[in-house]
Amino acid sequence: MTQNEVITTARRLLNAWLSHISATVENKQAEGRLLAAEGVLAAAYGERVAATSFERKRVTALTALLHYFAPSRD
Repeated sequence: MTQNEVITTARRLLNAWLSHISATVENKQAEGRLLAAEGVLAAAYGERVAATSFERKRVTALTALLHYFAPSRD
């Protein structure tokens, strides 16, 4: 195998990897837009990004408090 073939193969591999990463990012962006359009993102964002157990408990407590003060939907 020549150096040129090695470089070409490596370039193709890197381009395939970049395409895969780009497709994954586009998929996550589309998922985020869908969740935002459905209103789910705003309601669940805190729970999804909470890094520690303490933060998850704090978000849960705040959510419960906000539901308590929210106007009735009936």
